[in-house]
Amino acid sequence: MPTVTAVSPSSGPIAGGTPVTITGTNFVDINTSTGVTVGGTAATNVVVVSETSITAVVPAGSIGTVDVVVTGVGGTSSTAGTGNDYRYFGIPAVDSIAPTAGPLGAG
Repeated sequence: MPTVTAVSPSSGPIAGGTPVTITGTNFVDINTSTGVTVGGTAATNVVVVSETSITAVVPAGSIGTVDVVVTGVGGTSSTAGTGNDYRYFGIPAVDSIAPTAGPLGAG
């Protein structure tokens, strides 16, 4: 059964597209189209690099922390409750700036 021990980086924007490396054990016979999900959605460009490393691209998601799940012939491993989850964050947006002008000399 696969075991996930780390996801790096462990966070990214809600738009997805972040390449991650998943570290663990028993990453053999992983289906590269359905074997890795992030927050319940299949990751893309999944490559089983070795028995202990997978690279993938995170799909779009919603703000918050989600499970990373690796499924292989021997079973399924989830990051739930391990502290190795993935966190989606929103991109900060500026609504206004006050004051809108200031002195040239700083301060």
